[in-house]
Amino acid sequence: MRWYACALTIFAGVSMVSNLKYYSFKSINMRKSVPFIVIFLFALFFILVSVDPPSILFVLFVGYWPVRLRDVFVVVAQKRRRRAPDVAR
Repeated sequence: MRWYACALTIFAGVSMVSNLKYYSFKSINMRKSVPFIVIFLFALFFILVSVDPPSILFVLFVGYWPVRLRDVFVVVAQKRRRRAPDVAR
């Protein structure tokens, strides 16, 4: 468990100082009609966090990690494409 915590801490620190964009969830408009499932999931989130905050929040943050890794791979692939020589010419 110590190595997982170390890796997560290093990843969190590096991603905090990187220029990569995070999804900010600002595009969710709560002023419009909201589907029942969204309200249900929102309530379920708070219930789960109130039962065992450290474990549930850790699982949620680790679950968000693959989303960040995908973004890192997309940025790296874009930089490689820019550097690749143009073969068609």
